[in-house]
Amino acid sequence: MISIMVVSSSTTFIDRTNTMISEAAAYALSAPSRATSSSVATIENEEARGKIIEAFKAVADAEEKGGDVIPLVIELNSALDLIREAEFTKDEALMKEALIGLDEVIEKAPKVGQQGIAASRWKQINTIVALGIEVSLALIAYIYAPQAFWKIWIKVKGKWRVKAVDGR
Repeated sequence: MISIMVVSSSTTFIDRTNTMISEAAAYALSAPSRATSSSVATIENEEARGKIIEAFKAVADAEEKGGDVIPLVIELNSALDLIREAEFTKDEALMKEALIGLDEVIEKAPKVGQQGIAASRWKQINTIVALGIEVSLALIAYIYAPQAFWKIWIKVKGKWRVKAVDGR
């Protein structure tokens, strides 16, 4: 399994999308093409390669739009594991299950991307509203705070008497 570590100045973390893309690309490019017309598994395998590339492009696009791609990455990685196992055991049922998993990832990715766009819009709207409220409160405080301060000052200190002290 390929992992890419991204190091920032204070935190180290695994970038899951880069890992997923690297794994999919490594899988698609690592095994040489075995195009023999007599083997059904090879035809499905070539189909799987194309679907892997399509799936990771769809996931990358969904992430670019701001979607939460972690469930898609998990599904894609499990489909990759099934394909590896199917190739090793020459099990056509596992290959079909993997292809179904890849189809699900391809189908779900645009929805995740749209959810990311919607979340981004809500975040922008919330930021604008919060900024508007803060500016309004600051303006109200600027206009009315001096009046309120002096009214309170007069209520608290208004009955005080000032006496002149001789001798100094």
